[in-house]
Amino acid sequence: MTAEPLYRALRDIKLTTVRKAISSACYTRSWFKTWGAFTFDVALYLGFMAGIFVVESTWVQLALGLAAGCAVAFLFVWAH
Repeated sequence: MTAEPLYRALRDIKLTTVRKAISSACYTRSWFKTWGAFTFDVALYLGFMAGIFVVESTWVQLALGLAAGCAVAFLFVWAH
């Protein structure tokens, strides 16, 4: 197996080493960024849903439905 040497190399790396490698800016919270991203995701969902009801082409409606489903997945991430 080719993954075995890689696993052995990564197995010895401690989680604290990985956390120290991540910039501290990644751990800071921002109210503006949080609500901005949430608003963007809600706007995507509402836009795709509006498109489903406005467009008459079945294929476009299916594509918009798929996109709306992805937007729901984005919102699911926010809920958890």
